[in-house]
Amino acid sequence: MEAAEELSFHVGLAEQGKIHHLAGKDTLALGYFREALKRAVNEGAAEIFFRYYMHLSLEVLEKQGHAEEVVEYCDRAISHYGEQDTLDQYAAKDLIDTWQRKGICLMKIENNSEALTAFNEANKKAAEYGIKAPLAKAFLPWVSRSYTIRPEQLERQLKDQKYFSIRPDTIDKNRAIRLEGLERSLASAG
Repeated sequence: MEAAEELSFHVGLAEQGKIHHLAGKDTLALGYFREALKRAVNEGAAEIFFRYYMHLSLEVLEKQGHAEEVVEYCDRAISHYGEQDTLDQYAAKDLIDTWQRKGICLMKIENNSEALTAFNEANKKAAEYGIKAPLAKAFLPWVSRSYTIRPEQLERQLKDQKYFSIRPDTIDKNRAIRLEGLERSLASAG
């Protein structure tokens, strides 16, 4: 396969994963994101694809209620970025988004003190790199005042902020690529 075709292929797999997630088929969604990630890495695609597919997977895990696991991943990613001498704008944005995701997940498990730290770090990095951190800005007052936030309030705010990237308006169904063998394999494993 040509490089451009492979690019379309792994992007198409991610689009199919998003379709599965919105249909409530998270095992299939995660399988497609994993396959897209693997193919992108094997083909030497730009690192932005790796980050995007990881964030799609984290979004599914977060929506499934696995906030602690997402926080653990965020900690590893933050540590990775801390080892870098410099960050380009894409990596800096990813770092800021990771701090914000960590803060949101900490709010979900009612750890506002650590969420406060995460949002402060997101704001600090945003100022350093000249990148906006809208979630940190929106939620920092909540956690700094130790407000009790009902899950439905938080979800409504996240929806308003377009926090979740897997939405009907972000899917290109024409690019989606199904792999029946992958789907059979995931169905038999689940």
